[in-house]
Amino acid sequence: MRLGGNCAELGNWTRSGQVSMKKANKGLKWVAEKYGENVKPYEVIVAFENNRKLKPNESIFIEYGYFFQNGLKKDVEEERVPPRILEIAQPQFYKGFGQKGQVVWKNTDKCFIVNGIVQKQDTNFEKNFFLNEIEDTGIFLGPYPSTDLHIRQMKQ
Repeated sequence: MRLGGNCAELGNWTRSGQVSMKKANKGLKWVAEKYGENVKPYEVIVAFENNRKLKPNESIFIEYGYFFQNGLKKDVEEERVPPRILEIAQPQFYKGFGQKGQVVWKNTDKCFIVNGIVQKQDTNFEKNFFLNEIEDTGIFLGPYPSTDLHIRQMKQ
């Protein structure tokens, strides 16, 4: 698994500049609670240099995405287009993690620098495409399609 983006630290969208991610030693409790399985996520620490002077209501926007590389063929599957966006908002808008005792922002589009660290977790990159029908309802669940082949599978 690799991480790429629109800044120097993430390779400026070049394949050679992407950052390698490693499997975590243990699964995340909230992922197990949400998805019902103990999945060991990929993780990486990226140090960003920030020497920008921001206006009072200005945020920093970093575009990024995940890439899965097949080790044997060296084929790379891109997560999706358009890319994800990490918005780093001004500290004066920070109101904590939400519910008392909560240590993860669930379903948020903004992150804040807290003690010099931005912690961002994503959980929906699925390299395999599959659809499951809910009984006989005609409603199917699965990851979003990312290729033309996935669209043809959906049509069938």
